[in-house]
Amino acid sequence: MKKIFFVAGEVSGDQHASEVIRELKGLDPEVEVHAYGGPLMEQAGAKIHFPLPDLASVGLDWIWKVFQFRKVGVELLEICKREEIGTLVLVDFPGFNLRVATAAKKAGIQVIYYIIPQVWAWRAGRL
Repeated sequence: MKKIFFVAGEVSGDQHASEVIRELKGLDPEVEVHAYGGPLMEQAGAKIHFPLPDLASVGLDWIWKVFQFRKVGVELLEICKREEIGTLVLVDFPGFNLRVATAAKKAGIQVIYYIIPQVWAWRAGRL
């Protein structure tokens, strides 16, 4: 069975990812979808491991969440290994997803970045 983990840490990412999940489920109802995301992804059929509002941040409040982000990143990779996730789909959310992508690739997990960060918003050297 194909197992995919989606990571969307923002409301817009939840919307875009939910549309992809619906299409995937339409093509293959047996696909198992896990996620860090919101209610739209859950309604589309994803098992939510990390609810969207818990870690999304705006402005300087990310400073207080740095340790939470690290913990979630570690837990996310542990879930991917335990559940034998074959593909990790990252939706925008670059501050978190770029780090997760690096660790996932090292762990042998296929990484797809759907809706990559815009170069105008993020330094080109980070991509």
